[in-house]
Amino acid sequence: MISSTPHRSPRQTLQHHGAVRRIATVAASLLLALAGVAVTALPASAHDQLISTSPSNGATVSTLPAQVTLTFGEVVLDTDGGTQVKVTDATGKTINAGPTVVQDNVVTQRVAGAAAGKVTVLWRVISEDGHPVSGSFAFTVRNGTTAAAVPTSRPSPTSAPVASSSAPIIWVVVGIVAAVAIVVVIAVLVSRRRPDDTESSDDQES
Repeated sequence: MISSTPHRSPRQTLQHHGAVRRIATVAASLLLALAGVAVTALPASAHDQLISTSPSNGATVSTLPAQVTLTFGEVVLDTDGGTQVKVTDATGKTINAGPTVVQDNVVTQRVAGAAAGKVTVLWRVISEDGHPVSGSFAFTVRNGTTAAAVPTSRPSPTSAPVASSSAPIIWVVVGIVAAVAIVVVIAVLVSRRRPDDTESSDDQES
């Protein structure tokens, strides 16, 4: 009498276990490689972030302030030409007055003129890790007068945070999750693989 249920021979069992071990080794190597990529990507993605501005993004002020300030989450490098702030009025005219000043994590740019309407601030700084970060924000001036000039100093920011343009690391995390899922599926399929009919026919019972 021939059994309808195929059985693995000892040789087949050893081959099966060997295949599973090989897949586990490949999976471990893949995860280690992806972890290395993630660790490498983290410093590159952890650029400085703009956490507040004065005036705040989208705010409406009665008069044009004597200066605009940008506060970052980390120290800004004060390199020649690396930190740039350009303030323009509603007509696109630059209204900067003097150089951009960097104090630790605070960047200040004095302005002058009688701007009214939308004022746009374009900025570019060098993070402490040496990578450039840039962005912009805008506010509205209700009438065309300028507030009295004030000394440049470290402000106490109270404005709403403004997102910076640094790249997130979400794609690194997504890649790791996808790779783990693929490896798990392959391992499950191999562990459930049945021996070929030609190999199982050797296991017969009478």
